[in-house]
Amino acid sequence: MTKDNIDLAGSKILIVDDQPLSIKLMEALLNQKGFDTTSANNGLDALKYLEDNTPDLVMLDVMMPGMSGFEVSMKMRENPQTADIPVIFVTARDDADTISKCFEAGGNDYAAKPLRIYELLARVKLALTSSLHKKRARASEEALEESKTFLKKIIDENPAQIFVMNADSKFLLTNNKFTDYLALTSEQIIGKSTTDFEGDPVRSLILRNLIKDSQKALSEQQSKHSFEMPFTDSDGIDHWLLCTRLPFIFHHEKCVLGINLDFSNLKHAEIEKKKLEEQLVQSQKMEVIGTLAGGIAHDFNNMLAVILGYTDLAKNTLPKEAKQINHLNEVTKAGTRAKDLVKQILNFSRQTEIQHTDISITVIAKEVIKMIKSTLPSNVEFTSNIDPETPFVRGDQTQMHQVIMNLCVNANQAMPDGGTLTLSMTRFNRDACTFAIPPELDGDYVHISIQDTGMGMDESVQKRIFEPYFTTKEIGKGTGMGLAVVHGIINQHSGNISVESTIGKGTTFHILLPSCEKAMEKTEAGQSVSYFGKERILIVDDEPMVGELVKETLNLQGYETTLFKDSTEALEHFTAKPNGFDLILSDYMMPNMTGDKLAIEIRKVNAEVPIILATGYSNNITREAALQLGITDFLMKPIVGDELCKAVRLCLEGQVASDQTKP
Repeated sequence: MTKDNIDLAGSKILIVDDQPLSIKLMEALLNQKGFDTTSANNGLDALKYLEDNTPDLVMLDVMMPGMSGFEVSMKMRENPQTADIPVIFVTARDDADTISKCFEAGGNDYAAKPLRIYELLARVKLALTSSLHKKRARASEEALEESKTFLKKIIDENPAQIFVMNADSKFLLTNNKFTDYLALTSEQIIGKSTTDFEGDPVRSLILRNLIKDSQKALSEQQSKHSFEMPFTDSDGIDHWLLCTRLPFIFHHEKCVLGINLDFSNLKHAEIEKKKLEEQLVQSQKMEVIGTLAGGIAHDFNNMLAVILGYTDLAKNTLPKEAKQINHLNEVTKAGTRAKDLVKQILNFSRQTEIQHTDISITVIAKEVIKMIKSTLPSNVEFTSNIDPETPFVRGDQTQMHQVIMNLCVNANQAMPDGGTLTLSMTRFNRDACTFAIPPELDGDYVHISIQDTGMGMDESVQKRIFEPYFTTKEIGKGTGMGLAVVHGIINQHSGNISVESTIGKGTTFHILLPSCEKAMEKTEAGQSVSYFGKERILIVDDEPMVGELVKETLNLQGYETTLFKDSTEALEHFTAKPNGFDLILSDYMMPNMTGDKLAIEIRKVNAEVPIILATGYSNNITREAALQLGITDFLMKPIVGDELCKAVRLCLEGQVASDQTKP
């Protein structure tokens, strides 16, 4: 160990000398001190050795045949691989000229022959130590440069804006993110103060915002100062910045480190989260409404079944020319409308299945016109332009009614000071179209338009009107769900809805629905279709009025019926006579045992008997689930009169009536 605590033992030394005795002498001296020596007899051998090896020191004789030590040293210095290896010349001549040539040839030191042991060892240790210090210094410089490059990359690539400025507001450091906001380079900012940019008002304003509170942090000597700040960049884009100001001393000068982190995404997420929380509250309210709707649907549909059913029975007992039939027809219309309203409520709360059939959209429009006219204030004029040749569409009749009614109600509400509401309907003419349509819409469509002359909407509102819970109405006057539901229904029907609106002139909603040429099956008003039969039918319904109505309706058609109000008693009776019935007609929602469980038990006894399951709402069971259980047909209440008899007849004949109305 040296006085600098550097362990030189094991250092590799190459001895180059044409005198074997000199080599042996130097090897003996150096090996004794722990050095690892290798020798070469001439300059060429030495250079060849250096091609594959890197010793820590070369002891080089000056006078050698073929190639002198000076030549070997100069070739070493020309080669990057050996340029930094220290060289000690060994010479028998120690005159000034020789010594000068030693250093000119790249030598680090020299030793005169005859060699003196302690002098030689001292020179060897000095050369090795000096070389080691140089290596370490070079490594430190490289590491420092790497650290500076690494630190600069971290600063420049940092997503936050970073700057350092002194008490004179002069910039000492900036990163790319900071300069990007100013549309400048670091070279254009570093060394300058904020006053140097006053000639550019826009850039000066942005700069003052970016360095906000920097001088305040310096003057108040705060350890750290953080705050949030809204900020608009040179492109007019709004941001939110989380700013930190940290005073520190740099080269005996007070400075401040500024960091501005753009957290606009987090801020917007926070705003969006609050919005979603508000929507969740609204959604929970809607869920409560949906639950309530499902809860009352069963009882309400049972009451409607009784009203419609007994009205139908009453009509069948009267002569065709009786005046009372017209009165009863009005009761049937009102009951059917109430049935459709219940279906609308259940559709809205997602508790009933959507049934797509070929429907006449003009018939639905006329129904809406009749209803909407009675609700419009006197200062709103209603006009319609319904083309009688408008094709049919494939869809759900109740939902189409809901769409047109909803848009008409919205149009009325958009005209508090009065105006004109126009409903138009025709076959879509692509060549005469005046509004934008998606390019993917191909084929034939029905065009429905609802136009008002009300307040109109600006572009920002038009972009959001179909968003759930978005509303421009006052609190308590709208949920923001109406147009969202309309948009969803049109999408379910593979259609398109768009809006045109001008402030102060009014709004037009355009609806395109795929058309179909197939006509609906029609029957004359009041015409009764016969579905007679003599089969035995087991009826299970816990509502006495409904059960008796179904029993009487089927009895009039010639069927032999047995009615049970309790599903467990019905199962016991059927188990005792598993072949005693040709068809089972059961309600779904019953105490003790629901209709689907009853069907499962019946199937264990008789796998062939047809089973019809009827329900007022399908929150707990769907048609697909019922069919998977082995149920033959699945009907939505209220189903009475000819509709009931038709379903029973077709089921007995091996057909399924509801196949015709599946979505």
